[in-house]
Amino acid sequence: MKKHLGILTAAALITAAAGAEAAQITEQQAIDIALKHAGLEAGQTQFKKLKFDKERNGRSEYKLHFYAGDNEFKYEIDAVNGIVTGFSQEIGREPVYGDEKGFIGEDKAVAAALAKVPGAQPSDVKKLRLDRGEKSRTAKYKGVIFHGLKEYKFDIDARSGEFLSWEIDY
Repeated sequence: MKKHLGILTAAALITAAAGAEAAQITEQQAIDIALKHAGLEAGQTQFKKLKFDKERNGRSEYKLHFYAGDNEFKYEIDAVNGIVTGFSQEIGREPVYGDEKGFIGEDKAVAAALAKVPGAQPSDVKKLRLDRGEKSRTAKYKGVIFHGLKEYKFDIDARSGEFLSWEIDY
């Protein structure tokens, strides 16, 4: 009986530990935590990146990268308990790309990409985002089209609408 009780206790502890790790905060909660920590509101920021990452040590975290005015913020937030585990702020960064005035817009970027893939529909476009490149000092629309059995990856200059890259994976 003692042996069975020990096995049941161990199984319960393993199940509880697995359940605790599985309980995660949502992406929106991670954003809210970072904004509160930075003393900002959503309308004051432009998000560049939000990524869920499982580290080698088994911990899960959200990595956030956003801008507020001329300030750049990077956060790492524990996905299980919502604790800020990493934070950096660069004050007064040099503007890289200006505002979105003069950008072609997502609709035109999607239309240009779809024109290169016969039969593709707007619903085939996935992972479309505006990438505001700090190193290249340019802004571009990045996206992927899944159509047929092919994957098409593209980068389009956000101001001129010219293709910066076009890749097809079979």
